[in-house]
Amino acid sequence: MENRFERENLNFETPLQVTPEKESPEFKEVVDTKKLEQELSLLFNKSKESIIEEVEEKEIEEVEKKVDDLVTIAFLKGPEHAIKIAQSFNSPYILDAFHDRLVEEVRKKGLN
Repeated sequence: MENRFERENLNFETPLQVTPEKESPEFKEVVDTKKLEQELSLLFNKSKESIIEEVEEKEIEEVEKKVDDLVTIAFLKGPEHAIKIAQSFNSPYILDAFHDRLVEEVRKKGLN
């Protein structure tokens, strides 16, 4: 009895070889796709840089606002209370910026 591979003459050991000809539309698409990919990559990188700058500016503004509020709280309710709030943000950056600003304000006011 003949099995399916023999009946349908299937051979998995011989790889299928398909090579596009230079004049075929498939070959032209590959070249165009590569060029398009490069152009999109350049555009994406430019957009990515501008988006990063915009996000960084917003984040810096938010951090500065939080630090201003923390300094105000430190002078109104005490530094311990402001430190607890700063720690609740779970951001070493905010805590460090708050510390720097508080030290600066204390020196300006001559409270050291």
